[in-house]
Amino acid sequence: MRPPSRPPHNILIIHTHGGMGDLLLSSVLAEALHRCNPDCRVTFWAQQKFAALLDHHPFVDARLDLDPAAPLRDNARILRAEHFDAVLIPWSVSRHAWLTWLAGIPVRVGQGGRLTYSFLFTHPVKVRSRQGDVTSHWTDSQLDYARIIGCAAPSDLLPVVITTPEEREWAGNRLQELGFAGKRPRCGLHICKGLAVDEARWPLDRFVDIAVGLLGQGFDVILTGTANEQPLTAQVAARAQAMLPTDASARLIDFAGASTLRETAALIERLNVFICPDTGTGHLAAALGVPVVSIFPVRSDIPARWRPAIDAHRIIRPVRYECAGACVKEKCPRFTCLLHIDPDEVVAAAREIAKKC
Repeated sequence: MRPPSRPPHNILIIHTHGGMGDLLLSSVLAEALHRCNPDCRVTFWAQQKFAALLDHHPFVDARLDLDPAAPLRDNARILRAEHFDAVLIPWSVSRHAWLTWLAGIPVRVGQGGRLTYSFLFTHPVKVRSRQGDVTSHWTDSQLDYARIIGCAAPSDLLPVVITTPEEREWAGNRLQELGFAGKRPRCGLHICKGLAVDEARWPLDRFVDIAVGLLGQGFDVILTGTANEQPLTAQVAARAQAMLPTDASARLIDFAGASTLRETAALIERLNVFICPDTGTGHLAAALGVPVVSIFPVRSDIPARWRPAIDAHRIIRPVRYECAGACVKEKCPRFTCLLHIDPDEVVAAAREIAKKC
């Protein structure tokens, strides 16, 4: 597949599916395109609930906010008016393939091997994970969408999220209000994995043990999560605090659902270390430069592909599994693998990589 005769100048990246981590890991494409052609203009169309993380990104020149449910011809008319000369769709779906074809964008890059729509792409990409690759990090796989059009993207590009001075000031003031203004190290603890789980399926015991271990080692702990996850974080907070001695100096605050996404980012940026299962919030912490202890509890997890994109990280796996054979995390009834995570190993990893603030 030959790249275009000259580097594209006005480029659209579409990433409206998947989770927050998927969006952040694909955002390295913007830097790759600018390195290839410093004068190019990169526009991102992302899921509305995560798109704000691209604000102030040094290589994202504009954001596009289309109604994904609008008629194809209406959205195609909008895209045609923008005069894009290339589009990259790392999370390809049939609707976007047809949309960009209808819009007449001359260079269209998307997933190959899809019988119903890959023929609409001028540059179909062989998706490494579908070829059996389990060693490449997802950021490097995403960069294939730039390489196929002639951008020699290096493998070491990393996602970044940029907060504003006002957001950082808000985070500092908020931490002070919560009593986190001392010199104790601060650790974020995110207990969910981005799945629709409840207490019956998602064991909380190990996260309680991790929280107690962190507090015992002198960490202030901030629980993060969405409003939907707050019933679970509230239980972890209550149980952990009940296990602490009355004279304990370290503090634990449940902050789930209490801030916007960008406010949460500014808060995480003020932490010394972040602990979470393999989920988008861990990728957010890494993109903010915060060391991450990432728990990969499920046998089918692939840490080499989904590890946090930051040197200061540690991977935690269960010491054993009760289930036999392959597993599908979306269908797991109990997640007993979490019960075989060693809390002491998690806390020790956090102490080892926590940054000095």
